[in-house]
Amino acid sequence: MRRVIDWPFFGATLVVTGLFCFELASHAHTALAWIVLVLSVIPLYATVYEVGFLFKAALFHRHWTQPLRPRRRAERSPGIAFLIASYQEPFDVAKMTFDCARDAQYGGPREIIVVDNSGDTDSEDYRRWKSYVESHDGRDPQLRVLFRYNEKKGGLKPGNVDLAQSLIAEAEYVVLLDIDSSLPLHGPLLETAVNEFECDERLGVLQFDTMATNDHFNGLTGPVTVVQSAMHVSQLIRGSGGFAIFYGHNAMWRRSVLEASGPWLDHYRGTVMLSEDLLKTVGAYANGHTSRYLDMATGEWVPSSLRSLETMYRRWAYGTFQVLFKRFHRILTTRGFTVLEKVDLVLSMVGYVTGAVFFPLSVLWFFCFPVGHAAALTWFMLLAPPLASAWLVYVRYTRRLRSPLASRLFDLYAGVFAVRTFTLLVGMRSAMNFLFGVKQGWRVTAKGFETRPSMGQALRDNTFVAAVGLVILIGCLVSWGVRTGFSAGGLLSFAPTLFIAVNLLLCVLVYGRQARSPGGTLEGTGIDGFMLRNSVLDKVPLFHGTNAKFQHNLALALEPVSYPAGATIITKGEPGHALYLVAEGEVAVSNGRQRIRSLQEGSFFGERSLFLDEPRSATVTAQTRCELFRLDKTTFMEVLRAQPKVARRVVHQAESYIRTDLQRALTGPPGHE
Repeated sequence: MRRVIDWPFFGATLVVTGLFCFELASHAHTALAWIVLVLSVIPLYATVYEVGFLFKAALFHRHWTQPLRPRRRAERSPGIAFLIASYQEPFDVAKMTFDCARDAQYGGPREIIVVDNSGDTDSEDYRRWKSYVESHDGRDPQLRVLFRYNEKKGGLKPGNVDLAQSLIAEAEYVVLLDIDSSLPLHGPLLETAVNEFECDERLGVLQFDTMATNDHFNGLTGPVTVVQSAMHVSQLIRGSGGFAIFYGHNAMWRRSVLEASGPWLDHYRGTVMLSEDLLKTVGAYANGHTSRYLDMATGEWVPSSLRSLETMYRRWAYGTFQVLFKRFHRILTTRGFTVLEKVDLVLSMVGYVTGAVFFPLSVLWFFCFPVGHAAALTWFMLLAPPLASAWLVYVRYTRRLRSPLASRLFDLYAGVFAVRTFTLLVGMRSAMNFLFGVKQGWRVTAKGFETRPSMGQALRDNTFVAAVGLVILIGCLVSWGVRTGFSAGGLLSFAPTLFIAVNLLLCVLVYGRQARSPGGTLEGTGIDGFMLRNSVLDKVPLFHGTNAKFQHNLALALEPVSYPAGATIITKGEPGHALYLVAEGEVAVSNGRQRIRSLQEGSFFGERSLFLDEPRSATVTAQTRCELFRLDKTTFMEVLRAQPKVARRVVHQAESYIRTDLQRALTGPPGHE
């Protein structure tokens, strides 16, 4: 299989960057211009590099889609240990993650080890969490469950994982899960992952693909999902010839590699290293092991407020620079990395600051170089990376959603421009804190309900971002006046920089007050619930174009039912009160005497009964053993009443669909019941 990041690609990015720099150098006539040019080289190369591999990946999809290895028949299934580190977690969220580890399909022995270091052990959530975990110990001879409280508070999450790892009994493989992560309860995820390890002795860590399953929480989670998806797609591509980073969760490790790569808890300048995931991946590579991605979906949550989003990105950026400075010599000198992996890793690590450095540099370009050159360079730096990532995110994620097209496109725009710009600035701030010796503590990303801030509080919380936006805006306007005399024709050249400032300010004004409200339900926020609404409900035309919250609530209303082969599901002439979706198996539709058609997985029947009080027009029987989802009319109407705007859309589509169905019934063979 060819790689995305290879030597021809590396050479091409150097040539393109060299051409940009040569063109700017020909117009550098002052000392300030040369200083700005030198400062621009690394951000410019990082941008060319990112855009290059994103477009190459989009054009040559097979280069980075890793094929699965042939399945081996093993005499036994090796043991898997699930490590879950928790800290003051909402019980319902923690339970979701534990249940996924407990119920995920796997034939071998399992261990679930939970280590908690909550400060308040008298809280109801902590007591319920501890009791729930311990209640599973001894229930299943194939399952060992252990709950431990970590008295050492200074170790944060890395200390919890170290303790959990020391408690593993016999498992050969280790799965790391964050609270709010989820694994599919059905399907061969774990069996496939183990097989990948069994077929490749050098494989140290296998990162699962992750999808945001809480995109229905509020208006911010949609754009943040786009940002997270773009980051994960970028990391997935980097694994094809570059450095494949471990996210810190939703991944399987070879236990021996974990033990050989040192403890999770490490320090730099007297501070706990906050990117223990990156630290462990570097250790795995340095010891001669590889990291790969498994393109099979698992679930994670994304932040539902700007405060939580800032917390997460500040921690990532700060921790990344800790690893870069502490392990830089080891990265450059160890034989465990190829040259391209080293380059890719360093560019990925400094990406937290290079992208944000572009903001002030873009203003200086207009003072140092011809306006046309500065504008062209700014447009490239601003538009090329987000447009390339938006393309891939749309192909891999957004187009699968059945929410309205306008909503999906808005989330794409808000994600790749407004929210991405916000996160770049947060990363730059953390990098500055690190370089100037300002310590940054560990604040856990909120998973519970959050108090909705006032606009004044939102502005105070995001003072740095809003101030930078205003400074860029003022600097751009001053530059426009100085260089063009406020010429209307010259304003277009300064539009990119104005665009940056406006996006920063809009992000704060539009999303600053977003928070996860108590009105939302946690049930169904695992990967199975997400796939149910986007893989099962999307088969029904009535629900196309509805929003994520409606689809989530509708998925919760589905009742799984099973029928043996030969069983009658509905009978012609009887009253109809439910819609059925075929998840597995095959059913036959007949008019009572003659078979009309067969329906298989992904089909549905009985949709007219949701809106019309009329008897069933056909009999449906199970041809094979069938797994169906049943949507009751009464429950469906309750979901509709909760969202009147969506209800009007669904009713309109139902009227159109039923009219078409009646016409088809009069002019041709009968269709759906």
